[in-house]
Formats: sequence, C-alpha cells, structure tokens
Amino acid sequence: MPDIFATIAGQRAALLAGEESARFAVARAYTAALRAVMRDIDRALLAEDARPSRLAFLLAELDRVSAPLSNFVAQASGDIASEQARQVIAASGDARETILRVVDIADLPRVRIDPADTDALSNIVGAAGRGTPLESLLQERIVGSGLFGPSVMSQAKAALTTAVLRGQGAQEASRTLRRALGSGQWVAERIARTEVIRAYREASRQSYLENSDVVSGWRWLSTHTARTCAACLAMDGRVFPSTVPMGTHPACRCVQVPVVIGAEGVTTAQTGEEWLRDQDRETQEEILTPRGRAMWASGKVALSDFVRESYSPQWGVTRTARVPREAQASRRAA
Repeated sequence: MPDIFATIAGQRAALLAGEESARFAVARAYTAALRAVMRDIDRALLAEDARPSRLAFLLAELDRVSAPLSNFVAQASGDIASEQARQVIAASGDARETILRVVDIADLPRVRIDPADTDALSNIVGAAGRGTPLESLLQERIVGSGLFGPSVMSQAKAALTTAVLRGQGAQEASRTLRRALGSGQWVAERIARTEVIRAYREASRQSYLENSDVVSGWRWLSTHTARTCAACLAMDGRVFPSTVPMGTHPACRCVQVPVVIGAEGVTTAQTGEEWLRDQDRETQEEILTPRGRAMWASGKVALSDFVRESYSPQWGVTRTARVPREAQASRRAA
C-alpha cells in the first residue's frame, strides 16, 4: 500500500473510533431513558382499571411519563455535537497532513496550507444534513410529530393502541411497548454515526476549498469489504470539485481524499468495482445478492446502475443502493 493510503487508513480509523464513542454514549443514555419510561408505564399497565376509557388513560400516561426521552434528546445532541467538534478539528489537521504528504510524494514545491474558515467550521457543529439543528432532528425522530418520518413515540402509541384493542395482558402489552420504544436506540445511534462522520467530511471539504490553489477537488474513497454497499463501491474513485459535498447515505463510512493539482495520480488506487471483480462469488453475492451478481457478471447491468440518487431540501443529494430489479430498470431506461 502506498504511504499515502496508510496515512488515510490511520485517519479513518481514528474517525471511526470517535464515531463509535459517540454511538456508545447515545446508547447508554437511551437505555437509561427507556428504563425510566417503562418503569412508570408498567405501573399504569398493571393498575386495575376497568373503565372504557382505559386506552385514552394509557396513552395519556405514556405522554406524561415520556419526559426522560425529551431529556435524552438534549443529552444526546450535546454528546454528538461534542464529538462533531472533535472531528472538525481532527479533519482540519488530517486534510493538511494528507495534502502535504501528497506534495512530498509527487516531489512538488512545498506549499502553504491555510486553515479552513472558522465560521464555516463552527456552522458544522450541532447541525445535521443541510443545516438542520441536530437537536431538532433528534426531537422529531424520537418524540416529535413526524416531520422527518414517523417518530418513535408515534410508533409506540400505535403499538400500545393495538395491544389494548387486542386485549393483551399487562406483561404482553409491556413487551410490545418496550419493543416499539426500543427502536429509538437504533434511530439515535444511526444519527450519531451519520452526523459525526458528516462533520468530519464537511470540515475536510472546507479545508480543500480554502486551499483551492493547491487542491482541485476530492476523490471518493470507500472501504473495500463485504459490508460496503454496492452504491459506495460504484462511487469509489469518482472525483468531485471541492464545492460539492459528499452525497451519501446514513451511517456511510466513506471518506474524501484530496486531489492535489499536479499530483492527481498519487491518490488514485484500485476502485471499488475493480476490487469487487477480484472477489470470490460468495463475497460478490453478499454485496449484490445472487440475482444482482448474476446480472452484473453477465453484463446486463453495470455496477453504477446500483446507485440510486435522490435529492431533498433537508439532506441534499443522497445515494443509496438499488435492488437488482431497480438496477435493471435503470439500465433499460438509460
């Protein structure tokens, strides 16, 4: 492995360690909040109450005892923002290190690397997507009205309603409700992973923009493992101008690599598609599914056909993996 990719691998390992730290902090906080909510709601479920309005009573109780989840939102947004701040600082240093390493490898004249704009970096911390406040996102997804899709609380109320109408006993209804509320931990962890890594990427891009006389853009670098989705492998190696943010999917582990003017080939490596072609059939099928692998291997679809690109005002461009049927339809429409 060229020295530059050893440097990048070390930087990515540190980034993923920070992301994991934020995820664990969020998971611990949510477990404590869920325990507090279920302790109180279990009392209500076990209470003898034969009134016809029992369902309304339980739904009101769920609202009343949900304060720990609202408190969790404030704590989690703070934990995630703190890790974002650390990663913004790390990204600025990593960008400088990588650019200078490329310059040395290419034997170019030494250059001055300017720090990213302070205001631009400060706007990254505490934000999600295209500037949506991090706390607002968590609030909506956990206990809100569903601006960004059904919230965990709305799903919990639906589950509780179904349990009561089906005549479930207190213990069974409690398990049903716990499963519904428990999904909030996955939601919160996913937000933590996504927004910590996004902050690192955006801070890196701001450094590239500040040094446009040296850096012409960035190259998409995915992780070459069976865990990587088809979309990220297809995007691997593509080059974008520094003005374009990395439009990827939630919890993506891909990073940007600077393209230094006069040293464009230094950060060029085996692409995701080239790597995939070198893998055994089992690995290819794990990533593409057996049907998708057969279509790709026979040339009926290209790996790029597995990339679904969409846009929203909140999140900008996102790229996710298509299923084989969608990839085939994309190829036919091309």
